[in-house]
Amino acid sequence: MLTKPENTLKLSIFTIGFTTLIAQIIFLREFISVYNGNELIVGTILANWMFTNAIGAYIGKYIKKIENQKNLIVYAHFLLGVLPLLLVYLVYYSLEFFFFPGQLVNMVEVFIISFIILSPFCIISGILFTIISTYYSSVIKKNVINKVYGIEAFGALIGGVIFNFLLIFVLKTYYSLIVLFILNFIVAGIHFFVTDKKISTYVTALLAIAVSGFLIMNDFDENALKHQFQNQEILYHKDTPYGKIAVTKFADQINFYDNGVFQFSDDNIITSEEGVHYGMIQHPAPKHVLLISGGASGMIQEILKYDIESLDYVEQNPVLIDMGKLYTDNIVEDERISIIYKDPRIFLKKKSKKKYDVILINLPDPYSTQINRFYTSEFFEQLRKSLDPYGIVTISLLSKANYISEEARNIHSSIFSTLKLIFQNVIIIPGEKNYFIASNVNLSHSITELIDIRQINTEYVNNNYLDDEIIKAESNLLKVDISTDIDINEDFNPVVYLFQLRYWLSYFNLNYYLLGLLIILPVFIIILRLNYINLGYL
Repeated sequence: MLTKPENTLKLSIFTIGFTTLIAQIIFLREFISVYNGNELIVGTILANWMFTNAIGAYIGKYIKKIENQKNLIVYAHFLLGVLPLLLVYLVYYSLEFFFFPGQLVNMVEVFIISFIILSPFCIISGILFTIISTYYSSVIKKNVINKVYGIEAFGALIGGVIFNFLLIFVLKTYYSLIVLFILNFIVAGIHFFVTDKKISTYVTALLAIAVSGFLIMNDFDENALKHQFQNQEILYHKDTPYGKIAVTKFADQINFYDNGVFQFSDDNIITSEEGVHYGMIQHPAPKHVLLISGGASGMIQEILKYDIESLDYVEQNPVLIDMGKLYTDNIVEDERISIIYKDPRIFLKKKSKKKYDVILINLPDPYSTQINRFYTSEFFEQLRKSLDPYGIVTISLLSKANYISEEARNIHSSIFSTLKLIFQNVIIIPGEKNYFIASNVNLSHSITELIDIRQINTEYVNNNYLDDEIIKAESNLLKVDISTDIDINEDFNPVVYLFQLRYWLSYFNLNYYLLGLLIILPVFIIILRLNYINLGYL
């Protein structure tokens, strides 16, 4: 059946859609992981993807005039198979090559780097789509651009389904790319076979086998991660539906990362004790506790120092818990502990009948709208409904030490005001992080006094290292910086996320007009490209 030129071309068109959709998802995930991306990074990558594809489609208008387009299609398949393997590695290498460790990468730099990295693949795919559209029309002897679009869209649909429901669960990134590599080489080999180029067919098959074997024997995923986590030993890495999980070792410390964002380490006693005891000690007799994320950091052991009856530990990504059990001793076996693999907001909504004495939230700062959901009035209202009348809630933000910037002041102010909207009392206790403690009962800054009275065994949170008067003084100083004129943070008005976004843009002398131009302009270009094709000018 594939011996007919028409059917061979259909296979090529299907493969283009299949390859480009999976490659697009992989590139998005890798850029998000390497550059700690949020929705702005996603928009930037997609804009560049459309922009460079449009460039390729336009170049294809001139290349289509070259004779022997059949060979061009075959060579383009070779490139579609090889380029993702090289360019995904370049995403990781760019971080080490262009930037210092820990350097903040701004949006313009991400835009330029992503444009450079995506251009080879996207331009080739754009050229190939234009060439194959005109060549297919010449074979059929009529304009069948709409049919080409349909076959490519079907290939993209199948690619999306296979990747999201199969490949992402069973294969690492480079193994998924090897699948694309083999597929495109098979299609190129079929083109050679149909035209009786048997030697080229055999060479293509041997080359595909040799390169695939080399890639499989060498863990390129781990080699790529070494450029991201410099001077750290990569213990584990896995692509999950929720992001790329990496576990590293530096000296004797085990570090956990999700999409390149540091989550916690296994032996930070200060953070573990502060995150638990600042809130737990406020309650006279906590029995039922909810911990949202961070169990592998050591918080569970600190919670068990109280005479609790139950601990519900919610972690959306089960891989974090599996790795916590494998690389740390912090997730202990105890009949009082229930581990729940679910989104915290969904869990609270469905668990509305159970009331908690203390809810401890250990999540990253709201650098994206996805994380910002856990800092909004709607979520705080869910927490309030899940608390008993004397219940305590603790959340935290990264501490700015003795200096609080305008960005941090606005973020702290919005979260403080949002908590005050839901709870009668809110205090902030500075430490490794700034801990917001909220309740409808009176709260105390006398942490070490309460620890001493209750005889809780701690290594750091006690009067040997901390002074209650200093805690209260620093808390009051921080509260002075809080503004009551800041808007409430809501699901559909994520002001905390926008504060960080505005700061990021203004810090690098950017504004929303430039942002809109960078993202919207490629959309207009792709629309022009579609109109150009649909008008039959190819």
